[in-house]
Amino acid sequence: MANITLISLNTIPKIYTSHYNGKQIGKSISISRKKPSSPRKGHDFEHLPDFAPSWELLKYWNSSTKGVEAINYYTKVFNLDMVSKNNKIDRWLNTIDCPITLNCYEVDDPDRIDNPFCHRHLFGQIIKSKRPDLWGGEVAYTLYYEV
Repeated sequence: MANITLISLNTIPKIYTSHYNGKQIGKSISISRKKPSSPRKGHDFEHLPDFAPSWELLKYWNSSTKGVEAINYYTKVFNLDMVSKNNKIDRWLNTIDCPITLNCYEVDDPDRIDNPFCHRHLFGQIIKSKRPDLWGGEVAYTLYYEV
């Protein structure tokens, strides 16, 4: 008979992404410019605004058509901003010793989990490229059995 070991997702150092009302694994962290004023029951969101888009970029997005041109511009500006924070991101990644879920306000269409357009997805791609060992993926709509 094979030995089966059950491992809790709440003990493995991984970085997940979700929205504020989505699935949370480990510590819940806000990467929005402004964190929610009334946190979800059971989740007090730590706040890391340095990994959020600038107010200027948010204003641009909110006034845009949200078409391909706007998405390309937003992605380019956000990624350039994150490149300027490269050392800060690397230092932060080196502190991860428990599972965390990075959150923002955008609620994706559950039929399009792979939709890359949201800054948390863009930031997730940065994490995945820098530290694939830490990347856990999007969990907002993931069903799993927690031990």
